[in-house]
Amino acid sequence: MTAFIASPKFKFVYLSIPKAGCTSVKNWIYRLENGHYLNEPLDIHKVERSHLVHFDTNRSQVYEAFRSSFVFTMVRHPLKRAYSLFTEKILQQSQYAFGGVRRKLKDQYGASLQIGSLEECQSDFLAFLNFVRDTQRSKIDFRLDWHWIPQTAIVRDALKHRTIDFIGRVETMDLDMQFVMNRTGATETKFPRFNESPKVKYSYDDILTGRIGDIGRLIYENDLENFAYAL
Repeated sequence: MTAFIASPKFKFVYLSIPKAGCTSVKNWIYRLENGHYLNEPLDIHKVERSHLVHFDTNRSQVYEAFRSSFVFTMVRHPLKRAYSLFTEKILQQSQYAFGGVRRKLKDQYGASLQIGSLEECQSDFLAFLNFVRDTQRSKIDFRLDWHWIPQTAIVRDALKHRTIDFIGRVETMDLDMQFVMNRTGATETKFPRFNESPKVKYSYDDILTGRIGDIGRLIYENDLENFAYAL
């Protein structure tokens, strides 16, 4: 489902892309619309809790907003996005972890997921990327998930409904969100940062190998080209 969120008060529509600053943007929208933040920032992803104007629950209102609203989204370096997802929701266990993916990686891809040596982390991330590649090619019985599919696919799906006026980047998020704020007049609330990736034992630069880069290019070729990123 295309994840558009409309701001009736400030006449903009946001296309939410998982692991590309969406927690911060959604909480900012909530603050603009309600005058305060949620007590638990991650509750913003629960449609029934956030009461934001979502495309899947308020489609007619979002379509109405398309007519006069500024529509924007944020993207992120695709392989760094995948590694952030891997470390936050798969390698580390929490209430938000992807338990089904963890089991699949252990049972079918030989991952240890122990946060051990650098070589183990590289091997586990490579296993995850092979898993992602297999879901793309329908080689395994597992859903395609918007947390790891190419951002290009999400944007293309959104373009069936409305042109995107502005595509910002997580890497320049403060500057790009300032542009959005100025463009929409939503300057009364400072842009927050929520749910930034936890500190990890090994950085993206640490784990990047030739094999990881090769499969990353296969999976995210369109993102690398369309959004001008390089591994």
